[in-house]
Amino acid sequence: MLTKEDAKSWLKTVVSAHVPSNATSYRFKIYTEQASENATLGIQVDLSPQEGKVVELTEDWCLVKTARTEFFVSARHLLASVPEVGSTVKITPYARRQFDGRRLDEPDTTVRDGIVSQAFHIGRTSSELPIDKASLRCEHLVEMIRQVEEMKSPDGVRRLSQVLIDAGALTGPVAYKDPVEEDIIAMPPTLQFRVASKKFSGQLNIVYDRAGDVYRVQLVDPNTAAVVKEVDFVCFSNLAETVFDLVDDGSWKIAQVEILKPAPKRRAKKADSDELQQAA
Repeated sequence: MLTKEDAKSWLKTVVSAHVPSNATSYRFKIYTEQASENATLGIQVDLSPQEGKVVELTEDWCLVKTARTEFFVSARHLLASVPEVGSTVKITPYARRQFDGRRLDEPDTTVRDGIVSQAFHIGRTSSELPIDKASLRCEHLVEMIRQVEEMKSPDGVRRLSQVLIDAGALTGPVAYKDPVEEDIIAMPPTLQFRVASKKFSGQLNIVYDRAGDVYRVQLVDPNTAAVVKEVDFVCFSNLAETVFDLVDDGSWKIAQVEILKPAPKRRAKKADSDELQQAA
C-alpha cells in the first residue's frame, strides 16, 4: 500500500520544477488509503475537493498544482479516471458521511426566530444512527447502537456506522427490534440496515444473542426475506470486521475526477509533418 511518507518522498523529487524560483516553502495535501490528519490539532479530517492543474503523472502518483505554492498529491489507483498532464481538474476525495448523506464535518444548521446559527463539531468521528436512544427500552439495543457508532473499521479510516453508510445504508430507514427484558430471548434486540454494494444487495441484520452474549450477523434476500448468509458467535470485538467482510467492496475510497478544462492538444512535430507531406 502506498503511504503518505511515500508521497512526501516522491513530491520532493519533482516539486522544484513547479514552484517559483523565489519561493521558500510550499504546502501540500495527500490522498492515500491512510486517514488524513490535521497536524496542528492532531485529529482525523476529511479532505475537501481540490481544484487545479495536473503537472505530474507517474504509475503511482498524480500531482495537481492548486495554487502558486500549494499542491495535491493523490495515489493514482484511487482516482476514478486518470487525467492528462496539463488538464485542469476537480478531484473529490472520500469524506465520511452521516446517515442523511451530509459530510461528517458539515456544520449543523438551526433557524430560530429568523436567526440562522451553525454548530461546528471539531474532531467528530462517529456517525450517529437515526434512532432516538432515549426512547428505547432495551439496554442491550442501546449498547449495540453505541458499538456500531464507535467501533473502528479494519480500514483504519472509518467507524462501523460509516462502513454501513458507504455500503448503502443511507438509502433506507434503519429499523430495529426493541424488546422488554422478559422477551429478550424470544425477540432478540436487532438492528436492520438496507445495503447495496458489489458484495451484497439486500438487508443486513445484527442480532444480539443474550444467552451467549454474542451477535449473529445475517444477510437477508430483499425479495424472499430468506437468510442467505449468517455468521454466528460474533464477539463484540469482531463485529466491525465481520460486517466489513460481508458488505464492503472498497468503492468508497475512489476519488471522483471532473475535468474542468482538457489538456491542450499537442502539436505534431515538424519532422512528422514533413514525413506526411513526402508520403503524400
